[in-house]
Amino acid sequence: MKGRALHYDLNPANVMLCADGGIRLIDFGLAHAAETARFTLSGAPPAIGSSDYLAPEQIKRKRGRRSADIYGVGAMLYQMLTGQPPFPGDAPFALASARLLGDPPAPRSVNPQISRQAEEVVLRALRRDPSKRYLTAQAMKADLDHPERVAVTGLCDRLRPVTRRRRTLRIARYIAITFILPVGSQVALFLLLWHHFAHRP
Repeated sequence: MKGRALHYDLNPANVMLCADGGIRLIDFGLAHAAETARFTLSGAPPAIGSSDYLAPEQIKRKRGRRSADIYGVGAMLYQMLTGQPPFPGDAPFALASARLLGDPPAPRSVNPQISRQAEEVVLRALRRDPSKRYLTAQAMKADLDHPERVAVTGLCDRLRPVTRRRRTLRIARYIAITFILPVGSQVALFLLLWHHFAHRP
């Protein structure tokens, strides 16, 4: 991966702790296919990425960027600090919807022993809007190296949990776009063609 510093599939299985105490990243398969990789709500096959650590923009089938790796690191840190992924569960569609519609529980609500600075770093890395995350890995590392310098902005108080109503509306919208609208378009086309030929002189 000469000249590139992107991975697109950061998850615990791709992080190795070496005997010398160093950390190594493995499996850069997605980085080679970063311009064409896509994620579908039917599931995340191994070649696409690990669903627990995918960024919202990857779920929305947008091309991966550096911000996706920031999100992956944030998701791993969340799990290291709380013992659970940001959005626990096994159903791919439910996990995808939760990540698109809301925010994870505040880390300190799961593990009160976490410092407010650590919570702030993790939540900033997990922002749904990529532009509101850390712009670079170096900036995130600087905060992790010097937590006393982290400004606590109260991100934990502005989290939007995923509600049943919002998830239901999302599913209804998905069904409408996938099934109802195509059928409606076909009916409209049929009526248009019928009107055209029925009124030909």
